Amino acid sequence: MSRTGSESVPLDALEVRAFRVPTDTPIETDGTFAWSATTMVLVQAAGGGARGIGYTYTDASAATLVRDTLADVIRGTNVFDVVASVLPLLFECSRCCLVCGRTEVSRSCGWTRTIVPQRGC
Repeated sequence: MSRTGSESVPLDALEVRAFRVPTDTPIETDGTFAWSATTMVLVQAAGGGARGIGYTYTDASAATLVRDTLADVIRGTNVFDVVASVLPLLFECSRCCLVCGRTEVSRSCGWTRTIVPQRGC
């Protein structure tokens, strides 16, 4: 897909999955914490006949938040207008953190610290 300065391509769909990936050894540690698996959240976005992916390592509840709440907020927005897509996400995610108490997700989102500091995010 080539991009022109005035092109508008709507976000058609988001597919979200969480994967629990076992570590190479039964227990891994960094000296402060021990774990036996890592959770990866993968998002596939589609629009204008193209697909893209994004991922992060966080709690699986982030996948639920994206799938059940945030996907509807940005579906249809222009994939090339990042500001128009991100601002509604910021407000909706901060609202969810405040209303639902999803602090495990908000701790992994650096931008929520400035929006919802009263939750200890």
